[in-house]
Amino acid sequence: MMLARPFGLVMPFVELLCGLGLLLGVLTRLAALGVGLMSIAFFIAKAVVLGQGRHIDCGCFGAIVETLASVTIYTDLPMVVMAFLILIAPNRSRHFAAVGRFLTERTRQRLRLVW
Repeated sequence: MMLARPFGLVMPFVELLCGLGLLLGVLTRLAALGVGLMSIAFFIAKAVVLGQGRHIDCGCFGAIVETLASVTIYTDLPMVVMAFLILIAPNRSRHFAAVGRFLTERTRQRLRLVW
């Protein structure tokens, strides 16, 4: 419980960085790994809450829409699958229309494990 507040304050920024990484094609493997791990953690947390018989607003879409954990739990597993597909995708397909494709080949080679 002591870590819940700091975790809740930091998590939106981590989500934003992972999303921007995927959108811009910057550190795509690292961003996909982050999205996959967050989705697994969110799935487990929602499953525990639902297993206890509680119905809570998960806050998944912020102040825009109220969403219950029982509804959004179905989005976590497809996110894990998509993150895995990005992790195993070849370099060319991860940067086809992104900022990352404008980097030099030398820079790409240095960052190939996380890019």
